[in-house]
Amino acid sequence: MKLLHRLFIPTVIILVPICIGMIIYRFLVAPVIISDSGISIDQSESHLSNDRQYNASVWMGAYNNKLFFTPHRKEGSKITPYQDWICQFDNGEICKLFRLKDYAKEIPTFLAELNGNIIYVLHDPFSVCCLNLDTNANRVLYSDQDPGLILLSHVVINENDLLCPLPLKRQTEPTFLHVGNGGEIEISKEICGYELGDAEYIVYRGYDDQAERIICRKDGNSQELTLGGAERRSLIPTDYGILIHNEGGKDILYIIKQDGTVTKLFYANCLYSVTAVAVHREHVYLSLRRYLEYGPMEIGFKRSENDEMEGLYRINLLDGNIVKISDLFFDGLYIFDDTGIFACDEYCSIFKLGFDGEVIDTLLEVKH
Repeated sequence: MKLLHRLFIPTVIILVPICIGMIIYRFLVAPVIISDSGISIDQSESHLSNDRQYNASVWMGAYNNKLFFTPHRKEGSKITPYQDWICQFDNGEICKLFRLKDYAKEIPTFLAELNGNIIYVLHDPFSVCCLNLDTNANRVLYSDQDPGLILLSHVVINENDLLCPLPLKRQTEPTFLHVGNGGEIEISKEICGYELGDAEYIVYRGYDDQAERIICRKDGNSQELTLGGAERRSLIPTDYGILIHNEGGKDILYIIKQDGTVTKLFYANCLYSVTAVAVHREHVYLSLRRYLEYGPMEIGFKRSENDEMEGLYRINLLDGNIVKISDLFFDGLYIFDDTGIFACDEYCSIFKLGFDGEVIDTLLEVKH
């Protein structure tokens, strides 16, 4: 009996925390439903707007005809079984590939997928890292022992490389880390932007706490563009001009044409807005959620129930025609091929949409 007693107490000590942990995990982790349909991506229409999904609950990338993703936990939402993992959709299943916590103690900031290399940033200490999808190898491309934050809108992304600003230190001029599509790096002092016509358009740091400035450099002269208020601004090059995504404000979307004229494409009367933008050929897709009034201190801004303006819009870049194609709101929009839009909502569910806004498939449904 004494032997059983001696065995029982340590067993209970071990099992009770495990059981409590399992109960807590079951309560916190949201149940999911996975679509059994296969996903194949030819990446024929992959666009740079995929790497401008700053408000998205799910980061997505495409490589070798496969869809990769990792969910970001947002305040107030349940975590999913795929939290902290780079995952891949494969024949109706989700495969966990890389556990991000094996590489980082904090949640990475994803910049881009370049030729099978996921480029991401850690902030404490500041590091630019490269995760290769072919070899499972993770490399630190650049590291600084001091913590540092970068402005994502200052990252210049092209088809084969990117330019990442390094954190500014006192009394130093801006420096950039140039990352090639093979993960090669080079430190640069030159501030680069996107060329259009005979001018170059660059994102500059804003004054004090204001949003970034968009500067036009032409014939040796620089001129700041006059734009509506925003929380953050970013540039998205297209075949029809350069889009300016004015996040958080009323004047949400502009386009700079070849001749340098700037035209407002989308306006929403509000105190604050949350938007996602994606480009496919001559159309830009914009998902909108807006806040119309101030709420209690703990809530901040308040939305209006049954707000008919919220939803998904398709805007023609040639004539500016705007069509609302869905009442649903998505905080992330990704286009990798010519078959539709991959979208996510605030609960980390993942959908495949048609270009007319219809839901073709729910690839990952997160219960909430």
